[in-house]
Amino acid sequence: MRKMNILVVDDEQIVLDSVKKHLRKENYEVHTALSAREGLGRIETQGIDIVLTDLMMPDIDGLELVKLVAERHPRVPVIMVTGYATINTALQATQLGAFDYIAKPFAKTELQSVVRRAAAAGHGDARRSRRDGTLAGREWPAVDGCFRRQGRRP
Repeated sequence: MRKMNILVVDDEQIVLDSVKKHLRKENYEVHTALSAREGLGRIETQGIDIVLTDLMMPDIDGLELVKLVAERHPRVPVIMVTGYATINTALQATQLGAFDYIAKPFAKTELQSVVRRAAAAGHGDARRSRRDGTLAGREWPAVDGCFRRQGRRP
C-alpha cells in the first residue's frame, strides 16, 4: 500500500522542516513548498492526498489556496494552519472548503490527530459546509480556543 502524500505549504523553512519531521515519523510521504504557487504545482504533479497550509504567506495567502484546491481538487482535504487564529479566519477557511483549522503553536499530537482524520476521510468530497449554522456539525478545538481567548462561548 502506498504512503499518503502530504503537502505542507508555508513561507518559513523552519516550519516546513518541523512538520515534515513529525509527519514522516507517522509514515507519511511529506512534500513541502515555500509558496502557494509552488504548492499548486506540486498538487498537480505529485499526487497529493492532503494539504496543510499556512494562512499568512506572500503572493497567494492560505485562504486563496484553500479556495483554489477546493475548486480544482475537491477530494483533497486542506488543513489551515495559522498563528493568526481568529473566529473570522476559521469561518472563512471552512466556507472556502477547508477540512479543518489548527492554530500555531500546536502540539505534535494535535497535528497528528487532524492529519489522521483527514486521511480517514478518504477521497470523498473533502469540502465542508455550514448547513446547520455550526462548523460542519462537529467540534473544532481551534475555533473553540478562539472563542475562549476572546471571552466568548461558541
